[in-house]
Amino acid sequence: MASFGAILVAGSGSAAAQGPSVWIGATYNNGHVYSDRSNIGLADVVDKVQRACGPSCPEPRAVGNACIALAINPKGAWGSDWGNTIAEAESKAIRFAETAVGIRGPFQMWSDCA
Repeated sequence: MASFGAILVAGSGSAAAQGPSVWIGATYNNGHVYSDRSNIGLADVVDKVQRACGPSCPEPRAVGNACIALAINPKGAWGSDWGNTIAEAESKAIRFAETAVGIRGPFQMWSDCA
């Protein structure tokens, strides 16, 4: 099962200069998306998602003050990316899954915003 993505800091303006105020993280394993949020920070949200999914799960992907999307193919391989909107995150996740991971759809999408 392939899974690729990035842990990113996103946002714009003065809020971005101070750092994200809300983080969202997600991972995919055995037919289920595990996700959570944190107002504390990147490490906190990654830890929450990892604990919910278990030690054998792929490393969670996380983003601050933005949207995250997972593009999951029928075989359970997936890619992820972020954007300022759900549409942007989903488009980038599909492109990342196809080009960087080398998987093809059709894709089931999961997305949410911090």
